[in-house]
Amino acid sequence: MKQLIYKPTQNRKTHEIILNILKNIDSDGQGRSINIVFTDNLCMLGAQTSDRIIKEVDGFRVYETDDNKSISINCESSDIEGVSRKQIDTHVLGLIIHEGVRNIITLTNSVRLPQMKNIIDLLVNKDSLGRPGIVPTNIPIINLYFDEADKTIRSITRELESILSHDYIKDFYITATPKKILKLYGKMELYPVQNTLDSYINLQYANWIDIGDLDYMDSLREMLNRIKCSDGGTINPKRFIFAPGIITKESHYSIAEESTNVYQCISVIVNSDGLHVLLPYGIKEIYLSSIVNSQNERVPTYPPSMYESFNSRNWNNLVESSGGDKFYKLNFNKKSLINENDNEFWKIIQSVREFWKDNPIIVTGSRCIERGITIQNPNNKMIRFTDGMLHNNISRGDSGAQMAGRFTLTYNDSLKRYDFEPINIYSSEKVKVYMINQEKKAMYAVKLSSEGKDMIEYNEWKNYERESVLGEEVFSTYLEAIHYAKRQFKDHTVKVNENPEYYSETKSRLGSCNRIDEGMYRGFRFNSFDNKDKQPIDNNTFKLRKTRHLRWRKKKTGNPYRIWAVYDTLEDISSLMYHVCYTPIALHNDLDESESDSDL
Repeated sequence: MKQLIYKPTQNRKTHEIILNILKNIDSDGQGRSINIVFTDNLCMLGAQTSDRIIKEVDGFRVYETDDNKSISINCESSDIEGVSRKQIDTHVLGLIIHEGVRNIITLTNSVRLPQMKNIIDLLVNKDSLGRPGIVPTNIPIINLYFDEADKTIRSITRELESILSHDYIKDFYITATPKKILKLYGKMELYPVQNTLDSYINLQYANWIDIGDLDYMDSLREMLNRIKCSDGGTINPKRFIFAPGIITKESHYSIAEESTNVYQCISVIVNSDGLHVLLPYGIKEIYLSSIVNSQNERVPTYPPSMYESFNSRNWNNLVESSGGDKFYKLNFNKKSLINENDNEFWKIIQSVREFWKDNPIIVTGSRCIERGITIQNPNNKMIRFTDGMLHNNISRGDSGAQMAGRFTLTYNDSLKRYDFEPINIYSSEKVKVYMINQEKKAMYAVKLSSEGKDMIEYNEWKNYERESVLGEEVFSTYLEAIHYAKRQFKDHTVKVNENPEYYSETKSRLGSCNRIDEGMYRGFRFNSFDNKDKQPIDNNTFKLRKTRHLRWRKKKTGNPYRIWAVYDTLEDISSLMYHVCYTPIALHNDLDESESDSDL
């Protein structure tokens, strides 16, 4: 049975893979499984994941033999240096047989997926002498871990479908947004993840600032202008800002150039061109060397930890201009820079923050920083975002939810929640609601898993999904409930009689909460939209029904909110409370249910 590892972004999903590998090792002391970890198809993320797994797994010594070695088959990996693509499978087979390699970390793409399938076939098939395959004869299990599986599920099934059903294969799908996977497979095991939500700084903890429906450049200007005003006319150098663009690289350069030229920020761009640092032309003298290039411009200094990765080809083109304003542009080899910093992106940011102390820092990009990459360091206040934006060009789907996850953190026991100042996130109200709701779903899954739920079906999850994002407020009178609805649901007509007496608790009818005039429940209220038999409900019954009778999709008809009459116990008529339940559509007409399965 396929297993789903479902946790919020930045909530130690990779650590779940590591723990599972260590559990497999510890179960027999022999290391008698082969573990293949497929990371997202980004060299930077692949390197980060590989390094973390190799450090922890290779340091675990419970084997009776030395068969616990790990290799990385990623961009420019030294483990496959000099090996042609056609020889990868036989080369790795040799490492498994003769070198004790048991853990392989690779990318999920059209090259590596077929290579891994070929390796598995070699492990399973008889050799040229007719001897049975290593798997399952000597090594009974191959564990496949697909990180960020929602993004690559179609490639996974296309390339590996023929082997995924074999008894010797255990496949794990790791994601914060699993709807595509659940819809495809229908039913999966819910992996028992560690519940670290108590030490998780989630999106609800942030200080959300509504700037309306703006595109990425207008959002940037609105955010930076507000920060500038708040800081007394100049943005405080202690600010650390996240400003993602869209998928086009032009958006990254537009964001960076304006941030540097107009707002005097140090801008860090991360995209497929590499890693670039933009410095204001008027940067302080202490950050300029005495060396002059062929442009007759003084060459900026930069952190010693970035010397080796500096792209010297741009030495004589360090000064560029945009909109008539000059700025310095330093180009670095991204792969080299990541490698020099232990494959941890936050260490690069730390170097930038510690070196250029007199200007605020802003980070931009798109795909390269969207998933999995750790930009912040929870243990260092200097490397935690102070501000950021989620503009209206951000996808309201899996990729958008992943980008929003860059604002989140999971901290260790040495820190407390009050040690973290809420991040200021500038967005529209509907983007805020959507992103928080996506995160709520993943947090709800962790709660289910920690409570012992071990199986999940797609249709069942759709209801869990609704429960996780359902809005609910409780009031002691119907008058309070209806006035809350009018204030909150501005996109919908909520008719309210201005005479308070109209909603007196002595009245027989209060909206759909009608009084029962006869029988054993005389004087109680029932909900006419839910129960034609005129039966009141208690809290236990309400919990099973509260997602019903609501409109969840914008193309459907019906009411996106309901006011329920609910009793704590049907033995006490005075325990009545009014519950306002509402879907995201009640807040905004275009906040449809999750769109994460729309392309399947």
